[in-house]
Amino acid sequence: MTCSINTKQYQGKGSEGYIGKNMSRTSQLKDEARRVLDSIKTGSHQKRAYRKKVLFRFVNALSGTEFVPPTWYGLNKNHIASVVQYWRNKNLNDNSIRMYLADIRYFLQAIKHDISNIDNRSLGLNRSREKDKRPFSPDCLQKISDKVVILLLKLQTEFGLTLSEAFRFTPDLHIREQFLLLSRDMTNNSSDRSVEISTQNQKDVICLAESIIEMNQNPIKQHGYTLLREQYRHEIIKAGLSPKANYRYVYARARLANLEKANKPADAKRIVLSEMGITGLTLWRYLNEPG
Repeated sequence: MTCSINTKQYQGKGSEGYIGKNMSRTSQLKDEARRVLDSIKTGSHQKRAYRKKVLFRFVNALSGTEFVPPTWYGLNKNHIASVVQYWRNKNLNDNSIRMYLADIRYFLQAIKHDISNIDNRSLGLNRSREKDKRPFSPDCLQKISDKVVILLLKLQTEFGLTLSEAFRFTPDLHIREQFLLLSRDMTNNSSDRSVEISTQNQKDVICLAESIIEMNQNPIKQHGYTLLREQYRHEIIKAGLSPKANYRYVYARARLANLEKANKPADAKRIVLSEMGITGLTLWRYLNEPG
């Protein structure tokens, strides 16, 4: 969803009487942020309230830097960099700052205000390599409040989809009674694939998908790629996971172990390779390398 801000109310006030004072500017920025965020209905009530809290905290930090733009469309990279430094001076850790910036970028995307080079790396918020990979556990899901992000993660862990495939998963198109039929236009190996629906967890994922994704829609069509990606990144980090990681390895391990109970190892392996559209080497990595 995209929103616009009415800039006429900023005009004709006089630099000293209205936009020249930081308190007036911060109040106006908060009012506009509140109006825009109230019009965005994606995410849970808790998540929407959290976004608003982050935006207000950002505006307060702008005021603390004494570098407040008259409108949101006057915001630039220097403002954001100043806030990052301000937060660091207040002993806010980089992980928290990264999470806040994800919501700031979400808001800027919603009002169609593009600012170059405000990614974490450009702002000096590089993540340490030793934290790039974190093991998945079902407990992580309890820390995620956004149902769409939960769906994206569960499509990886319960059906072995890639994140890209999960973004393009269309329930009324891809769900059959006993299996998922993934079309070649959305699969990572450009081939049709089917994945059997055999567990209660998988059935629960199907119910979730059908309840939150509208007819003839997928997560990208329904929410937009950029906003969806930012939301996924934000929630995954909050859950103690890495947004760079591929979580379909969880499915590969569980599926192979279950198939081997009733099939020869070679046959079990063949089924997993077919369902996931991967090579034997990739499967070996999923089974043997740390998650």
